[in-house]
Amino acid sequence: MNVRVALIVALGLAACTPSPEPVVAPTAANPTLEQLYMAGRHGEIVAQAAAIIDASVDAEALAHARFFRAMAWLAQDNRAAQAQAFLELRELELEFSDYVWGRLAAAYVAKYVRAELLQEALLECTLELRGLEHELEVLAQSHAEAVATLGQREAKHSSLEHERDQLKNQLDEVQAKASAAAQRIVILEEELAALKQIDMQRDP
Repeated sequence: MNVRVALIVALGLAACTPSPEPVVAPTAANPTLEQLYMAGRHGEIVAQAAAIIDASVDAEALAHARFFRAMAWLAQDNRAAQAQAFLELRELELEFSDYVWGRLAAAYVAKYVRAELLQEALLECTLELRGLEHELEVLAQSHAEAVATLGQREAKHSSLEHERDQLKNQLDEVQAKASAAAQRIVILEEELAALKQIDMQRDP
């Protein structure tokens, strides 16, 4: 969700709440947090938000400043800053659930939690597929050896045929499991790619 969408949602939600006190229109010398974010000036957002947080006694203004500070951290190519942003958004969700910025924070938290769960499920399925592929190789080798031995040991023809059939059944079972795991991976990858595409379309 980019800032434009966030502001549209915020205005819609704010229509159900009492109107805040009028504020002075921003100037080029005194841009708003939204304007700074849209301009990619994340360091200035953090500094300006900190000043607002230190001076603010209004809950709406406090939530607004903390939200954009979190968004600025989130936009940085820094895992520590992004982790800090997630914690800030989680706190906003819990502490300011009655405000627009708390509800927007909740939406971001839900999105990132969902992405993490999808990535974990994808990793689990990938590991499962690797294990099944290895098991498939072992069984295929055993099956090939059994087939080769069958031609050399006519006296044990019946016994070897039975062993070959068992190995073939096991091979078919593992192949079916591997195919199912591969299908699950494709579904998870498509869902994760769709989520990332939504993020790319929403980011400014």
